[in-house]
Amino acid sequence: MRYWSQFAILLLLSTIEITAARAQETVTEAQVVSAALANPVNTSAISLGVQQQRRLLNGVASFDNLQITVATDPYDPMELGVDQAFDFPTTYARRRSLQRATVGAAERAVTVNEYEIKRRARESYLQLQFLAARTAQLRFQDSLYRGISVAAGRSFDAGQITKLEFQFAENRYNNAHNQYTRALTELDALRAQLRIFTGLATAIVPKAGGQTRP
Repeated sequence: MRYWSQFAILLLLSTIEITAARAQETVTEAQVVSAALANPVNTSAISLGVQQQRRLLNGVASFDNLQITVATDPYDPMELGVDQAFDFPTTYARRRSLQRATVGAAERAVTVNEYEIKRRARESYLQLQFLAARTAQLRFQDSLYRGISVAAGRSFDAGQITKLEFQFAENRYNNAHNQYTRALTELDALRAQLRIFTGLATAIVPKAGGQTRP
């Protein structure tokens, strides 16, 4: 019975580790940029503006709506009138030229928006790389000073070092642990922001080393 309990615990721990590994995904800079550009949250509003301006361009040369008038008299039949206003041909050409310029400005805004998306994605990815490397370094430092603190505690209990020496080792570990905790919080926050920006469903783990550009 005890054997099966230990086996069940090991199986549960293995399942948790596999699930955590699947919840993360190592991605390159190019993949992050591509995902950010494909995320509708970043592009739908400005694309909709272009579509609206193009629809306005198709109808800019149309005539004004007809105006219908009704005249009633108790002694005469009801009379209906239709009025249609026409402008000079140059007016319609001027309207269409102005709307073409508006469409061009909206299309240029799409290009600018794509550039900003790429710039933000690349900068965020580089920052994520830096924070991931820094967090890994601080994790090692945290583990090292924790071991020194534990050893110092045992030495103090055995009367081999003074209380001042033990407190010094403990303070160094506390400082290292605080640095690691802050770095880990910053890393998780940036990773969450990048997930929203790119629309990726898994936690983003940056590729170690250099980055690739599309």
